[in-house]
Amino acid sequence: MYQDAAAAAAVLRRTMVLLLFLLTFSLSSFTSVTSECPDKCKCKNKVVKCDVMELDRIPDRVPPDAEFLDLSFNEIKDIEPKSFTHLTDLKYLDYSMNKIRDIEPKSFTHLTELKTLILDLNEISNLKNGAFANLSKLRRINLNGNIIENIETGVFNNLTSLEILSLEENQIHKLDLEMFKGPIKLAKLYLSHNMIRNIPPGIFDSLTSLGRLDLSYNKIGDIEPKLFTHLTELKTLMLKGNEISNLKNGVFANLSKLQILSLVRNRIENIETGVFNNLKSLEILSLEENQIHKLDLEMFKGLIKLAKLDLGYNKVRDIKPKLFTNLTELKTLKLDGNEISNLINGVFANLSKLQTLSLVENKIENIETGVFNNLMSLESLSLEQNQIHKLDLEMFKGLIKLDTLILSYNMMRNIPPGIFDSLTSLSIL
Repeated sequence: MYQDAAAAAAVLRRTMVLLLFLLTFSLSSFTSVTSECPDKCKCKNKVVKCDVMELDRIPDRVPPDAEFLDLSFNEIKDIEPKSFTHLTDLKYLDYSMNKIRDIEPKSFTHLTELKTLILDLNEISNLKNGAFANLSKLRRINLNGNIIENIETGVFNNLTSLEILSLEENQIHKLDLEMFKGPIKLAKLYLSHNMIRNIPPGIFDSLTSLGRLDLSYNKIGDIEPKLFTHLTELKTLMLKGNEISNLKNGVFANLSKLQILSLVRNRIENIETGVFNNLKSLEILSLEENQIHKLDLEMFKGLIKLAKLDLGYNKVRDIKPKLFTNLTELKTLKLDGNEISNLINGVFANLSKLQTLSLVENKIENIETGVFNNLMSLESLSLEQNQIHKLDLEMFKGLIKLDTLILSYNMMRNIPPGIFDSLTSLSIL
C-alpha cells in the first residue's frame, strides 16, 4: 500500500509540474499578445481598433500581423510613413474624422497589401503626386468631406486595382484630362457636391469598366457629345443638381447598358430629338425640377425597358397622343407640378403595364372620355390639386386593379352615380 501511495504521489507531482509549466506558458503567451496591443486599443483576430481615443499619432505596438486598423475619430494631423514599416499585412486602414491636412508622397509605400483606405472628413486640400505610391492592390479610396481643391496630375495613375474612388463633398473646381488614366478597373466614381463646371472631353476614355458615375450637385452647365462614349459598362449616371440647360444629341451615345439616368434639378429647357434613343437598357429616367416646356413626339423612342419616368415640376402644358406609346414596360409615370390643362384621349395609349400615374398640382380642367380606359394594370391614380369641375360617368371604366384614387382639392360639385362601380379593387378614395 505504501508503494502505491508513493507512486500516486510521484504521478501527482509530475502532473502538478506539467500543469504549472502549461499555466506559465499560457500566461506568457497571453502577456505576449496583450503587450503587442496598443494601450486602450482593442485587438482581436488581426483587427486593431483605436478609434475615439484622442490620439495625435499612430500608437506604438500595433501587432505586425494586423490586417484591419481603425484610427477614426482622433486628433491625428500627420501621417508618418515610418509607423507602417512593420504593417506589411495591413488590408484596411481607416483615418476618417481626424485633422490630416497633407498626405506626403510615399506615405503608405510600405502597405503593399492595402485594399481599402478611408480618409473621409479630414482637412486635406491638396492631393500630391506620389501620395498613393506603391498601393498596387488598393481597391477603394474614400476622400469624402475634405477641402480638396487641387489634384495633381498622376495621383491615381499607379492604382491599377482601384475599383471605387469617392471624392464627394470637396471643393474640386477642375478635372485634369489625365486624372483617371491609371485606374482602368474603376467601377464606381463619386464626384458629387463639388464645384466642377467643365469636364474635359476624353477624361473618362480609359474607364471602360465604370458602372456608376455620380457628378451630382456641381456647377456643370454643358455636356459635350461623346463625353461618355467609352463608358460602355455604365449602368448608373447621376447628374442631378447641376446647371445643364441643353441636352445635345449624342451626349449619351454608346451607353447601351445604362439603367438609371438622373437629371433632376437642372435648368433643362431644350432636349434635342434623339438624345435618349439608344438607351435601350434604361429603366429609370428622372427629369423633374427643370424648365422643360415641350415634349417632342420622338423624345422617348427607343426606351423599350423604361419602368419609371418622372417629369414632375417642369413647365409642360401639352401631352400629345402617342407620346408614351413606345414605353410598353412603363410602371410609374409622374407628371406632377406642370401646367397641363387638358388630357386628350390616346395620351396614355399602349401603357398596359402602368401601375402608378400621378398628375398632382397641374391645371387640369378637361379629361376626355376614355383617357384611362386601357390602363388595365393601374393601381394608383392621383389627380389632386387641379381644376377638375366634372367627372364623366365612363372616366374610370376599365381600371379593374385601381386601389388608390385621389381627387382632393378640385372643383367638383356633382359626382355621377355609378362612376365608381367598376372599381372593385378600390380601397382608398
